[in-house]
Amino acid sequence: MTRDAGRDLFYFPGGMREPGESDNETLVREIEEELQAVIVAGTLVHFGTFETRSDHGGGKLP
Repeated sequence: MTRDAGRDLFYFPGGMREPGESDNETLVREIEEELQAVIVAGTLVHFGTFETRSDHGGGKLP
């Protein structure tokens, strides 16, 4: 989770998968784009699958 400077709301960084991208490739790219942090893909371990509210469209799960 992260929070933008000056904001009270925490959120999970993320985004959409690009065509042909795997889950791991999407994760590595999105974390680098949103948090300017580098993840070494070979060190990834699946911890769990989580759903959150969207901050778009009323904050309800799809």
